[in-house]
Amino acid sequence: STAGQPSKPSKQPKPPLQRPKPDVEQLCTSVARKLADDNPSAAAAIVHRALDRAGLSNPSRFRLYEHSVASFLRYGDVMKAAMLYSRMTREGYIPSISLRAQMHVVKLAELSATENELLEIAGDACRNRTFDEAALRDLLRTLVEGLKASPRLVQQVVNRFLETRESGYKLSNDTVAYLMQVYGKAGDQ
Repeated sequence: STAGQPSKPSKQPKPPLQRPKPDVEQLCTSVARKLADDNPSAAAAIVHRALDRAGLSNPSRFRLYEHSVASFLRYGDVMKAAMLYSRMTREGYIPSISLRAQMHVVKLAELSATENELLEIAGDACRNRTFDEAALRDLLRTLVEGLKASPRLVQQVVNRFLETRESGYKLSNDTVAYLMQVYGKAGDQ
């Protein structure tokens, strides 16, 4: 500036507006809400839009994939679940044993597999050392909610799980509560 004249404010570039990073829990809640409203296309659009945008960390992407695929399986929309599962593996993510077991069982069911074949696949999953009770409940939810499996098959899967555990193993309160809910609903029908 010259003497006696006020200096002009310097024009500094403004930082670009940044979108807030999507919250995975919020996305999962939105997906669940759309599925509850019987709108699987809108639910899938939420997931794909979030995955197409930058900003999701690898752990967040993985959680969104896992939750969304399982949700579509429970809803009974195998095609949307399979498309997300395929995209997940193409991106290099390795699905959890729980999700792999759910997909395998559902794919077999789509091919009109017998209950014995489904039980064999579930038994194979149960023998995996990383297949825990949370994975068991996920598999049971897919069988009950997505495939409308009989309580007899549910009990057989639970028995297979227990056969892979130490003698005297007790199911957690969460698993027992879920089984009571399943058997209670079956008794109402």
